[in-house]
Amino acid sequence: MKIVIIGGGIAGMTTAFYLSKIGHKVTVYEKERDLGGLAKSFALKDNFLEEYYHHIFLTDTYTVKLIEETGLSSALVWEESRMGLYCDNNVYAFGTPLDLFRFKPLSLIDKLRFALSTMYLAKVKDYSKLEAISAEEFLIKSAGNNVYKKIWEPLLATKFGEKHYKKITAGWLYARVSSRGRSKKGLFEREKLGYLDGSLNVLFDKLKDMITKRGGNVFTTSEVERIDIDKDKKITVKADKGYISEAFDKCCLCIPNEPALKIAGHLFSGSYNRSLESIEYRAVLCLMLLIEESLSPYYWLNISQRDVPFTGLMEHTNLVSKGKYSGNDIIYLSRYISVDDSQYNMPNEDLVDFYSKHIKDIFPHFDKSIIKESFVFRDTYAQPIVTKGHKDRMPSLRSTADNIFINNPTQIYPDDRGMSPGIRQSIEVANIVNEESN
Repeated sequence: MKIVIIGGGIAGMTTAFYLSKIGHKVTVYEKERDLGGLAKSFALKDNFLEEYYHHIFLTDTYTVKLIEETGLSSALVWEESRMGLYCDNNVYAFGTPLDLFRFKPLSLIDKLRFALSTMYLAKVKDYSKLEAISAEEFLIKSAGNNVYKKIWEPLLATKFGEKHYKKITAGWLYARVSSRGRSKKGLFEREKLGYLDGSLNVLFDKLKDMITKRGGNVFTTSEVERIDIDKDKKITVKADKGYISEAFDKCCLCIPNEPALKIAGHLFSGSYNRSLESIEYRAVLCLMLLIEESLSPYYWLNISQRDVPFTGLMEHTNLVSKGKYSGNDIIYLSRYISVDDSQYNMPNEDLVDFYSKHIKDIFPHFDKSIIKESFVFRDTYAQPIVTKGHKDRMPSLRSTADNIFINNPTQIYPDDRGMSPGIRQSIEVANIVNEESN
């Protein structure tokens, strides 16, 4: 069977990989020059590096399995990581029970309530009861107002925006906390994170190679503008270079909802289109800096202050040796944001100046003069906004048009968007498509 896949990110490439493994001929169209979507990499010095920070949790079993299946297990390295939290104008260690005990902004009772509430989320088996309430309601009730105001509210507000954060479902919070909690082998141990030597570029290159060796095709810099269904229920494709002569039996749209509507909305029912339209996204803005010296011992520094313009500061070279990057230290400053926000549209040099002032507030020893290079990355469709009732609004994997499927992060709830849940869903989509071909 001939299957066309629109989108060469993790969803598109893994759907193509598993369908080709079953024996189908797949063709992937990706509009960008490089594969990977939000997981794509770029050449940096003597190596490749992801545009947006990436790591692998111990609980990311589908990612680990895919790495094994592509023969890259020897490139997967696990390292102990350290997490910090910036709160009340101070940096605190925040990764173990001992760190929590030493955390000054919370009272002893608050610390106990924080620990018990997160332990509860980590152990929940049936999250359905959490779907009807907001994360805010759950956290205030279980952890208390002070814990919520000091830790959770700034994190939720900067991730989902002032308009939405109070309505985010507690079901999402459950998945987020439980996956992190299970990424430790022991209560008092630090989190272990994995990283693929050479970046995720190595994985996408291998996926492309294995797909083409099985008779498939992967085209980049080729944007699909429209798909149609002919009288024989075959899928026809129009790309920016004109109509594709080949007709396909099935189509998987592995792209965000809005582009999917643009390409195929004329084929779907009104109710399905409304389902796609009902889910909003937050964009992502990420500044990467190559600097001459380390800022802290932490890999992951959460920012729990709303006056700081970025959500997190990730010092990549506290997880991966800076020897991989010609001795440079690398930091990511990332935040989810509205595309209408002035910060999202700020010129790159102005953004470096703006963020540098806040880095210095956090780390007084920092000086802009240690910045050797800077890179700014932006993406419109980064974080689906999962408010209460999201499960009922999710578009089904099978669209209402014959032989057309949709596979993107809006459908992986209660999991947060990420590689491993995306791979799991792609396997599900591949199995559904294969079943319908028999």
